[in-house]
Amino acid sequence: MSKLKNNDIEKEVTIKLKEWEIPYLLGAVSLGVYLEDWCAALVQSDINSYETYSIRWIGTIANIAEQIKTQTNIHSERTEYGYDEVLKSMGRWVIQEYLKNVKAQNGRLL
Repeated sequence: MSKLKNNDIEKEVTIKLKEWEIPYLLGAVSLGVYLEDWCAALVQSDINSYETYSIRWIGTIANIAEQIKTQTNIHSERTEYGYDEVLKSMGRWVIQEYLKNVKAQNGRLL
């Protein structure tokens, strides 16, 4: 049997929220995941250096959000400006910039 590392020890956290506040928390988590993903795509493609720290961070945060959803049976997310159409538009812009960066890097490598 393997011994747990100090950072693998489970801790219980209790946060009392009103039911209507939970979608706001889940929305904030979702926006954070989008931002991390976009920042990593832009920065890493610009400097032509790719690592997995960002995706591991996103996976950890997504797991925490799933635990909240499972425990509360609330799956909706509430945001203000970060609604679906705005996020899709920003995502398209990030992808365009990412592709420009990759193309520029490929041109420098030739």
